[in-house]
Amino acid sequence: MSQSFGHVVAVLTASIVFFIIPVYILAEKQDLYIQSYVLEETAEFSEMVKNNGYLSKGMYERFLKNLQVTNQIYSIHMTHKHKVFYPVYDLNGVFTEQVRTDYINFYEQEILDNIYEKNGEYQFCQGDYFSVEVQNVSETWAERFQKVIFGRNAVNTIHITYGGLIRDENE
Repeated sequence: MSQSFGHVVAVLTASIVFFIIPVYILAEKQDLYIQSYVLEETAEFSEMVKNNGYLSKGMYERFLKNLQVTNQIYSIHMTHKHKVFYPVYDLNGVFTEQVRTDYINFYEQEILDNIYEKNGEYQFCQGDYFSVEVQNVSETWAERFQKVIFGRNAVNTIHITYGGLIRDENE
């Protein structure tokens, strides 16, 4: 009886060592490849917007199409920080020859409304700031494994933020 119990334990241990762990490692590697791909696509999209000084419907849809290749669902947030300058006055209303710099923020809803409902392009000014944040909403294979094997929910493994100053090199 004890010998058959030992065989069962040996078979379970062997199946874990030779099947489940390698599959989990492959799932983790796949997540790393997907994260790398999403980073590359996000960087390319952001650089294209920063270099051109505008975001077109075609550019955005190409970015979405490229992300669909990964078979994941993503939450995408875009932020446009428009740089504005305000003159500084003293208490008597006299200009102090100083200028205060500030940013007005525009978010993805305003940007998407502009490219889909208005003229198909969203214009930026040189010196503005544009950033894109991409985060997976659906579970990856490694996250599913963690949930089943370890009994815990994994944090979203794909979370990319990329952006920078608008250069508008077309002028």
